[in-house]
Amino acid sequence: MLETFHAGSLPQTNSFLAIESGTVALGALKRAEDGDATILSIYETDRTATTARIILPTWNRTFGADFTPCEFKTFLIPNEPQGPVCEVGLLEQSQPSHS
Repeated sequence: MLETFHAGSLPQTNSFLAIESGTVALGALKRAEDGDATILSIYETDRTATTARIILPTWNRTFGADFTPCEFKTFLIPNEPQGPVCEVGLLEQSQPSHS
């Protein structure tokens, strides 16, 4: 369906996600199964360890994550600004701490 510009308060372009690392890619961005949150899945693509900076302008969030070669990570981003971004498993359950 073709659409032309029209008046409105939103910008003509917008970004939901930026990843500052050439070797990390988006796997999925979706609503969480439970609760008021968003799930972000990203993975390393170049078989090298790296650190990525993930920027989510819509949520006014920025966080970093370390990746081993070919590692896949899933993060839970609460919709309330005070809630911390945390790594979760593929089933959206909190990861056990490795103390």
